[in-house]
Amino acid sequence: MLVKLTEIQKNGIEWELNEIFVNPEHISMVKEVKFLQKLNEGGYLPKNLDIDHRFSRIVVKSRPFLVVGAPEFIARKLRINPKQLLRG
Repeated sequence: MLVKLTEIQKNGIEWELNEIFVNPEHISMVKEVKFLQKLNEGGYLPKNLDIDHRFSRIVVKSRPFLVVGAPEFIARKLRINPKQLLRG
């Protein structure tokens, strides 16, 4: 089962949003990313993001992605029990 998330990535000097589809079984980490919140508060991220948005870094098969959403939201969306991420 694939789950749709919104990725945020830097393209040159601007940040852009993209839809990505990930397999929850391949995610090894979900971690909050605070620097993007600061950029969002400063108006440096796309204007369609709410000032209260939070951001996370996920790792899918050793590849990191920055996504829109708090870690708790991402874990719920992926139907991941937080204890599953502690597999080591």
